[in-house]
Amino acid sequence: MWTNRIGMTFSLFFGAAILMLLPLLPRRRFQSAAANTALGAITRIPVGVCANCVAPIGQSLYQGGASSSTVLATMISSPMLNVVVLTMVFPLFPPAIAALRLAIPLVLLALGPWLTRQARPAAEVNREIAQTGWLVPAGMTFKQYFKNLAQLALTTIPFMILAALLGAWVAEVIPAQNIPTHVTLVGIVLVALAGTFLPVPMAFDVAAAFIPLPYVVSLLCTLGAFSVYPVLIVGRTISWKTAARVFAAVMVVGMACGIGTALFQHAW
Repeated sequence: MWTNRIGMTFSLFFGAAILMLLPLLPRRRFQSAAANTALGAITRIPVGVCANCVAPIGQSLYQGGASSSTVLATMISSPMLNVVVLTMVFPLFPPAIAALRLAIPLVLLALGPWLTRQARPAAEVNREIAQTGWLVPAGMTFKQYFKNLAQLALTTIPFMILAALLGAWVAEVIPAQNIPTHVTLVGIVLVALAGTFLPVPMAFDVAAAFIPLPYVVSLLCTLGAFSVYPVLIVGRTISWKTAARVFAAVMVVGMACGIGTALFQHAW
């Protein structure tokens, strides 16, 4: 919680602004799921925060009328396609692993329409701008903004605390120094599960290079892509099936990359 406090604070204020501004747009989603996914990938450009901090922003997008595909694309691309993190990955890792780290979020984005196919559509929210000078609209704007901020804080901070407690518990149960140096299939599964579950700050996955390479690759694909906190937010806001489906997709991708890396090392 202490490490994520800055990003979480930003996400609450940014999310409140989205809740206020998005209903004013004439169009917030398209008929095509691919177009909505592309919109979410573009939307994440000014965000660029970790998977935990983007969760309240995703909730704001959905409550503001964006499609579930747009929300998921924003939540995946914001941490995984962050320019700062990618510029750290390419100098620190072999080109093949860096390219794989870049390809994983693209794969998850391609799966986005399928992962959200059964999600209920967001409710249409429309607001009118008062045409009575500037004082009344300005007052209404500040009132609406702080109302959105309070609502967002009340609905996300309790889940933030719960996710922090669960993440701290998992980190104590499976401390990094107890990860075995011998790579096993069960080990890759457990690492992928822990990487998908733990709510960690931005670029934490890049710091995991002291463990065996297949485990490193699994963490690069999962640690930071999703966590228990987005699961709680997506489950409450969109649907628990969608949250479970995204969690499983991230974990399976991490397992596949770790197993593939182990097989490649064994072959060579």
